[in-house]
Amino acid sequence: MAEQGDDTQLIYEFGGFRLDPAQGRLRRNGEPVTLRPKLLAILLLLIRNRGRILKKEELMEALWPDTFVEEGNLTQNMFTLRKRLGDDGGFIRTIPRQGYNSRIGRRVSRAFLKGPENRAGVRF
Repeated sequence: MAEQGDDTQLIYEFGGFRLDPAQGRLRRNGEPVTLRPKLLAILLLLIRNRGRILKKEELMEALWPDTFVEEGNLTQNMFTLRKRLGDDGGFIRTIPRQGYNSRIGRRVSRAFLKGPENRAGVRF
């Protein structure tokens, strides 16, 4: 998979969301959004591989290594993630019979942040 480097120094922003992988926290317009660990893992995989199709098999192996799970588990988790994001198809697209595609994310270096505010003084 692409972009598997250390992203603990990055904050991902998309559509009013801010995801801090190091803290495992997602916020929407400054408010916390609770995600189960598996949903957070899916979101990170999508962000790290944005712009390309992630095959269902590839996702399942990454999320449930050395474990047999039915495709329905992935489908249900994607449904739940989309619901938590309020996604109407803009962030995560299903590619029929193949997998999923994401247009999520731009990265912001922590170097641009100071404490809970950025240089513009906007609180997160």
